[in-house]
Amino acid sequence: MRYRNQGESLDTRKRFRWPVKLILARFFLSQFSSILFCRYLKQFAYKRGRSVQTGYDKIFQKFESSDVWKELCSQVFGEYLGQYSFTDTKQIDFLVDKLNITSKSRVLDLACGLGGLSCYLARISGCQIVGLDISSVAVKFANQRAMLEGLKGRAVFRVGILPELPFPSEYFDAIVSIDSIYGIPDKGQLFRECFRVLKPGGRIGFYTLYKRGDFSLIAALNSRALYWFPLKSYNALLWQTGFRRILKIDMTAEFVQLARIWIRAISLKKRLLEKELGKDVTNGLLKGDILVALKLAEAGLIGRAFFYGEKPVTGLW
Repeated sequence: MRYRNQGESLDTRKRFRWPVKLILARFFLSQFSSILFCRYLKQFAYKRGRSVQTGYDKIFQKFESSDVWKELCSQVFGEYLGQYSFTDTKQIDFLVDKLNITSKSRVLDLACGLGGLSCYLARISGCQIVGLDISSVAVKFANQRAMLEGLKGRAVFRVGILPELPFPSEYFDAIVSIDSIYGIPDKGQLFRECFRVLKPGGRIGFYTLYKRGDFSLIAALNSRALYWFPLKSYNALLWQTGFRRILKIDMTAEFVQLARIWIRAISLKKRLLEKELGKDVTNGLLKGDILVALKLAEAGLIGRAFFYGEKPVTGLW
């Protein structure tokens, strides 16, 4: 039985019920909006999945057959490794050191593209690496690269569509990803799959773009960017999934500098690239995701960072 203070009337108690109801209504409306938005992204990704795969197949085919593109990447990054990202070899060296990747490690590379960065990682660490990518053309070239570099059996590439990971539980020692996770619609599901396939004590490390400013401003500047960013921060998603010892190292300044150099280099070789890649692909490089990401970063709305997390060893954490 509830006792009320002397002098507290029924009307008074009723009067203070409404703020609580309004707060709860606002909370559930926010949750409901988040669910609807996530469902929209999943449906959007499902509908565009086939076209995305076809688009990447065409782009990777042209990249691998273009001497001008390889020369440009060598100029910007110091070495051509099939890059379609903002990552040079120094950042791969950092990955190997931070994730303690050795010759005994089994590593998974998410959205590996043409496999150059994966093969480089395998060469310098001696690890076994499996690369997963949506593009069958990229996977074909990646396996050819592994053969040419003497990495047969140590670097293997296969077709797969994230966030599904077609591997048994507790299979990998480390998972890496280079400038790709921001393009996966259901990041929560991806991290749950990563957690599942990692061994206890296993580590995940990835470079990605992330949201820094107001979400509505990002939408106003470019609606395509809505597809890139989770509603929660990457740190929160990793923690929620079960990862611990989470680390974030901001690399936005380096990203802005490199993106400017990259766009300038593409502009200088525009005519030559148009002959080998075609006008649509070249214009896409100049006016597409690279430029969009650069403008958003310069406006302070997004950044690029390295994220790290560890799967706990049972009984220790």
